[in-house]
Amino acid sequence: MNSLTTYKTLVTLSASSILLPIGGGFFSYNRLVSIEKKLLAYFILFAFIEFNVSWMARHGINNMPMFHLCSLMEYIFLAFLYYQFIQSVWLRSTIIYSSIFYLLFSGFAL
Repeated sequence: MNSLTTYKTLVTLSASSILLPIGGGFFSYNRLVSIEKKLLAYFILFAFIEFNVSWMARHGINNMPMFHLCSLMEYIFLAFLYYQFIQSVWLRSTIIYSSIFYLLFSGFAL
């Protein structure tokens, strides 16, 4: 195999690896607790984005704006999960302030 074929194979395996937790989540959905169901939704959303980004790359379409938007969505989603499960007022306000800072920073970076 040449290096380009190896690269494409590794990219496909990496993009497809998200299907493992999604399959496990669907298989055991009735036993999942609240946070696990939210993480399953997270994995499904980002699998959709990952496959769209890969498709765009294969067709020569600039996919960097999608990556920027994806990182913003990931941060907000994970901050929301942490905010729900952390009880410390100090940590919760840190999550809020860091989210605001990240949103502002992302706006300038786009």
